[in-house]
Amino acid sequence: MIPGFNEESAREMENEFRKWFARYGFDHDQFSKQRWQLHRAYPNVTLNQYRCRILHRFGQIVSAKTIVYLDLKFWINLRKVLLGQEVGREYIDLYAWLTEAVETGSIVCPLSFWIFEELLKQTDFESRKSTARLIDLLSDGVAFMPHGEIVGQEVLHFIRKVSPQYADCKQWPIHECIWTRTMSFLGDQIPVWPGTGIPESDQLLVQKNLEDTNFFIPLEGGLMNNIEAVPPEMLYAGYNVDEINRRKQQVRREHPSFKSLFLAELMHTIKENEDHWYEAMTYLHFLETGTQESVDVDALSEPMKRAARNLVWFAFKENKVTDELPAYHIPAGLYAASCWDHGKKLTKNDVLDFHHAQLAIPYCDVFLTDKSLRSLACSSHLRFNEIYDTAIIAGPGEALAHLKEKCSKDQVRTRRIVPELFGSNTYARSN
Repeated sequence: MIPGFNEESAREMENEFRKWFARYGFDHDQFSKQRWQLHRAYPNVTLNQYRCRILHRFGQIVSAKTIVYLDLKFWINLRKVLLGQEVGREYIDLYAWLTEAVETGSIVCPLSFWIFEELLKQTDFESRKSTARLIDLLSDGVAFMPHGEIVGQEVLHFIRKVSPQYADCKQWPIHECIWTRTMSFLGDQIPVWPGTGIPESDQLLVQKNLEDTNFFIPLEGGLMNNIEAVPPEMLYAGYNVDEINRRKQQVRREHPSFKSLFLAELMHTIKENEDHWYEAMTYLHFLETGTQESVDVDALSEPMKRAARNLVWFAFKENKVTDELPAYHIPAGLYAASCWDHGKKLTKNDVLDFHHAQLAIPYCDVFLTDKSLRSLACSSHLRFNEIYDTAIIAGPGEALAHLKEKCSKDQVRTRRIVPELFGSNTYARSN
């Protein structure tokens, strides 16, 4: 018996699982029985193959919804509504509409790493749990994949688009390839039990069943109850804002035009994402050759790295990139625009807002944020709202009016994501 785990705690856990499944209209015992039978029918499908298939089907369902990204201001004020605290009437109305729209399957408000990091800044445990409960309510179990995986997807799609050798290569839309469940937004680990004598075939059945179960585990009752198990280095990004502002002034003095300033910031962003670039390249090599290799980026010579950097840099310089590489385009653009403004000094909150924008603007239909970031992102230098066809809105009243109009025009979706996912064949290859 695991220390601290007895029959009573096992019953409590089982009851929790029943509640989590019941949220989506499933009976836990019946669902488990059906899934065990299904997994036994596909012994030759590996765990990675199954995970790829079910997550892509999940992504197809998510991308068909209206996706609304809330920054911290909106999460905090909507949490006040949830807790019955004093807040403006417009937030009360927005909360009522959002919760009903999620329940009827029209929209999702996904979790991201940056939302979670800001959530953990709340020192009061009850405030954390309340925010996690709100995220469970509005996200419908949807989260962005980790940053490195999204950058990798962008690079893969970009290379396959611009390289003639991939002209006949069919690839899924990137909007279907960046979503995971809230349980997995920090990444997935494959559970294994070496040296236990358990046959690999039985381990595979358990692993696949856990893949299914993770779609039902809420943020509040899952990860938030085991936050001490998450390595601190995964959560708290370090920002030297003084150094950023010093560099901001220096770069502004060195570049007479906004385009020149943007390209300087772009090279900085390219270098920051260098590891992700080479991970994508090695994955492409694996797909083509079947050979798994790794690249030690630090061991590469400067001329070799410069060639890869210049591929992206020149594509932007020659205006060959539109919306294909937002992980490069958006942070470079926002930092360049902030540098262009002599009088503005960046804060830690500004830096976090830029991270929110990097996900919200290219991959969501609506981005609810503050006035200063909206002004910057929609400025004549950037026009991110036009390039990525995203509504960037700063007020709850305007947000509610926009969402009502948008959802009245779009086709109404009447099923929530998890019931639609498990109502289909999760072993089917995507078209």
